[in-house]
Amino acid sequence: MRYALVVVFILLARWSAGQSVTFKVDARALESPRQFGIRGSVAPLRWDETLLMTDEDRNGIYEATVAFDEV
Repeated sequence: MRYALVVVFILLARWSAGQSVTFKVDARALESPRQFGIRGSVAPLRWDETLLMTDEDRNGIYEATVAFDEV
């Protein structure tokens, strides 16, 4: 079983405050990917918890939308 994790480093959070950001991973070139996820240091993301990305339309592109809190 193969698992992959996308780690997103967000150093400056002010640009995203009060906005939703959609993260996408194009996994079409990978053989049988199982999971992709996002971690970070800006709420609601955390380093000790993974937000899983999904491929609902099964096109090989995993997505997750994160709504960042206002600062």
